[in-house]
Amino acid sequence: MDSIFTDVNPIVVFVAAVIAYLFGGLWYSPWGVGRYWKDVKAPQADKKKDAHLWSFVMTVIASYAMTLLVNNAAIDTLGDGLMLGAICWAGFMAPAAANAYLWRKTDGRAAAANAGYQLAATLIMAGIATIWY
Repeated sequence: MDSIFTDVNPIVVFVAAVIAYLFGGLWYSPWGVGRYWKDVKAPQADKKKDAHLWSFVMTVIASYAMTLLVNNAAIDTLGDGLMLGAICWAGFMAPAAANAYLWRKTDGRAAAANAGYQLAATLIMAGIATIWY
């Protein structure tokens, strides 16, 4: 009997992660929220040398989890896949982001920018995983 953890196509995981990560580059660019983001982000964020690498690794992990959920929930329509992505974001990511915002007292615009990107990235990964399967 196959494990639910082995029935995931690594190509789907990687492609979804790359597209979500590249979307983040656009999201935080001057064409997206970049013009606001540079004023409200943590000043030390630019000094972390491996931040992009670790951010991509976290995106791959999220993509794996989303692909695993889509595959094992037998999601077969794009609408259902996007709904699953929205539920995952609203149930797991948004509350965690809200708690981080409340306890760190960061600028609300930074929290909103991050939450918006996380929602979009989650929908991208869910959509790609659904279409691929």
